[in-house]
Amino acid sequence: MADGFEDATTGEILFDSSIDEATAVEFLRHLEAWPELSPIVDDGEFIYTTDASRHKVMDESRNNNLKVKIVSNIAESVHFRPVKILTAAPNEILVPHLADIRRGFEDKMSFVQSGSLVL
Repeated sequence: MADGFEDATTGEILFDSSIDEATAVEFLRHLEAWPELSPIVDDGEFIYTTDASRHKVMDESRNNNLKVKIVSNIAESVHFRPVKILTAAPNEILVPHLADIRRGFEDKMSFVQSGSLVL
């Protein structure tokens, strides 16, 4: 989605850039340092995960009307510009890692914390 992300109701452009494939793969490799986190990658049709029973995977699928694709390694499965990458985990697991998750990617990506998800 190189043209941006549009609010489906209002037509307002919410973001006018996306994560390039190389940065997405680099970030997903970075997240491998924390196996207790559950990265979820959204391509607009599917969400990619290693385990559909992990934290927030099925909620994200239902809330965004996306199919779930189980993969053995998310970083190796990204051959596209992701709509978003979510790092899902319960707050007691996620919050202590937030600074480390962002480190090195602050200038390459935008981070938003929403409950127990980091976008």
